[in-house]
Amino acid sequence: MKNLIFTTLALLVFLLFSMVYVQGTNPGLLKWTYSTGGKIYSSPAIGSDGTIYFGSYDGKFYAIKSDGTLKWTYTESSMSAIPISSSPAIGSDGTIYFGTEAGNFYALNSDGSFKWVFPYTMGGKIYSSPAIGSDGTIYFGTDAGNLHAVNPDGSFKWVTKVGGMRYASPAIYNDGTIYISGNGFLSALNPNGDVKWSYKDGNVGGNDSSPTIGGDGTIYVGSYSGILYAFNSNGNIKWNWMIASSSILTSPTIGSDGKIYVGSTTGKLYACNPNGIINCTYQPTGTMPMIFSSPAIGSDGLIYFGSFSDDGKLYAINPDCTLNWTYKTAGLIASSPAIGSDGTIYFGDMYNYKLYALTSSSHGLAKPPWPMFHHDERHTGLYRLCNLDGTKFDGFCNTVCGASANCTGAKPGEADICCVGCYYTDINGDGVTSLIDLVILANAYGSKPSDSEWNPKADINKDGKVNLQDLVLLALKYGRACNIIL
Repeated sequence: MKNLIFTTLALLVFLLFSMVYVQGTNPGLLKWTYSTGGKIYSSPAIGSDGTIYFGSYDGKFYAIKSDGTLKWTYTESSMSAIPISSSPAIGSDGTIYFGTEAGNFYALNSDGSFKWVFPYTMGGKIYSSPAIGSDGTIYFGTDAGNLHAVNPDGSFKWVTKVGGMRYASPAIYNDGTIYISGNGFLSALNPNGDVKWSYKDGNVGGNDSSPTIGGDGTIYVGSYSGILYAFNSNGNIKWNWMIASSSILTSPTIGSDGKIYVGSTTGKLYACNPNGIINCTYQPTGTMPMIFSSPAIGSDGLIYFGSFSDDGKLYAINPDCTLNWTYKTAGLIASSPAIGSDGTIYFGDMYNYKLYALTSSSHGLAKPPWPMFHHDERHTGLYRLCNLDGTKFDGFCNTVCGASANCTGAKPGEADICCVGCYYTDINGDGVTSLIDLVILANAYGSKPSDSEWNPKADINKDGKVNLQDLVLLALKYGRACNIIL
């Protein structure tokens, strides 16, 4: 058994050093690309099993495995290519939701099979990305100005006319309030569709900037004129500062320190303090650069975004707005990046129709309140407040996980609104995956339930045996706890 322990330790060290070399010391390397038949505006969403979901202007919706190979595609019509620019959202049961420019709203099972469609009944194309409430209700807007609420079974719940919308997507606070922006307005709706309040000045929102919710409930949104707005939950303006000389059409993202990041059509990325005062800026290269790609913040503190210009770069910027690294594509990135739990950066481009996967020094997303477009990897658009053990804090977080901060005790393979994509590698329950956990696993290595050395906690993937797969999963999480979404 001692030889087995030493062999296991040696293998783990090799795996760890290999991963640190690829993910840590060499960020910004291309892992793979996947080519589609059309432009990719859609921001990728990431399932709990690592599958990447996105739509394309070729009329197909794609599911790509984390190794870059095709899992499945879904096509709305065989008659003509109907563009899919709506970014998908993934429900707690793995259902994938997205809209099309034909005005249909789809729900697909995780295997790509058809679940239901909410048809073109109210008019308007769907560019907006859906948000998912804590009760499973799906919300999405159309360019006809209607905000729809649909039940998880695809049945109609309600529709409210709010005003002209295009790419702006709803955001949901933990009290159930739905915020939606559009052509010169920001509105707050109750879960039953009644309008709580609406602010209109012909400028706010700008048809594209989706609202973002801060840790104290402040709502942030950009505008046509370069003003960044901050609203209190009662609809009163907290502050509004003109930070850019042209439109802010990206959705703000918020780091764990409260700093707000937005891009503008001048091409500048702005980092603002919680009071709206500019902290620092970064100007990408290229001819007439613009930023339509909403920033994503990694656990390494870096800010990732794409440039819509001839430089075609994905940028990684330090918190002080200095450059860390770039990756050059063929050009025109409008897709907002998503960050996988292993730190892989995923985004699409509008020029050569590819989805990119790059290495990074991150180990997933930064901590909340709102570190990326539509809040999280699944694009739920839902701000949550949950205890670290996955239990209810405010009554709006579904407690399916029933797990500690490292997901010990959770059911394997189940997607969960509080605890997403976790493997339960903190075997001894001290809050971090460490050498102690490795030793425990090594002592049980090669065993099954009938063996004397069997330890069910060391069976990380719950397949009834402690083997190399469990060792690899532990190595992938070594030195950190599970990625909890608060």
